[in-house]
Amino acid sequence: MDQKLVSIAMATYNGAAYLKLQLDSIIAQTYKNIEIIICDDCSSDGTVKILEEYCLNRNIRYYVNEKNLGYIKNFEKVLGYCSGDFIALADQDDIWLENKVEFLVNNIGDSTLIFSDSCLIDEQGELLAKSYLKHQNIDIPGSAGQLNRLMFCNYVTGCTVLFKRDILEKAFPFIDTISHDWWIALHASINGGIASVNTPLVLYRQHPGNTIGAEKFNIRKIFRIIRKVNTRRLKVINECDRLCRISECLKSRYENFKDLDRVAEIERDLFIYRKSLMKKTPLHLNAFLIAWKYRKCWFDNHPEICALAKLIV
Repeated sequence: MDQKLVSIAMATYNGAAYLKLQLDSIIAQTYKNIEIIICDDCSSDGTVKILEEYCLNRNIRYYVNEKNLGYIKNFEKVLGYCSGDFIALADQDDIWLENKVEFLVNNIGDSTLIFSDSCLIDEQGELLAKSYLKHQNIDIPGSAGQLNRLMFCNYVTGCTVLFKRDILEKAFPFIDTISHDWWIALHASINGGIASVNTPLVLYRQHPGNTIGAEKFNIRKIFRIIRKVNTRRLKVINECDRLCRISECLKSRYENFKDLDRVAEIERDLFIYRKSLMKKTPLHLNAFLIAWKYRKCWFDNHPEICALAKLIV
């Protein structure tokens, strides 16, 4: 059976330290019908030199931006060059297991997007955690709850993702309010849905240069969600505006957005969340309840908080 073309989209910026290991792991994939497309965002280290070396005898194309675009717009640009039936997102500093692409292609089925678990490694490649999903206490919602969760927070990690190219027609252009993988996942949840596999297929590297990494939530960080002091009021307003902009952008692209299952509930919760956080008070109980409802995976290791929230609800 002919293999469908898979495009690997990578955005690079000063990634020379780990780039060779990542490119080697992609080239070694058991799924062979792939193209590797890379956009470099004006790196000042040896990244471009490595790309020049690797593109000589391999199915790799790279482009260098005339000016720095930032990682969201750089991913948007590189995705525009992809021609495969499927597209996988790649970061410059991870390592892929050799069966990653093959496994995801074979398991995506009728879904628009699929993502896997990953292992966490440090700068030296030493194992930090066998499961990113368990490390982050992420529980994967069912099909009915995908949009609900994604409206408030992202649970889809870009480096583990493979999706059908058609979704880009809906997702382009990206907005700068949220990350590219979150934006694509939102559209996938509306168009065909998201599948997931618990198998780790990526070694997800954690280091000080991560644009987005794995942050372990502890009790202190949880309470930062519900305690917004007046000195952080501007950040609170920006958080509210960000969530509202996501909702407005989706409405503008989908005429039937208001008719989708449970969207009215999401928007009602979003209104309550915004109204609560806008109050000049150090403790925002309603915002906490909304956060607990949609991000309850953060609180699962703290039953006393769950018990309190259930009593209040």
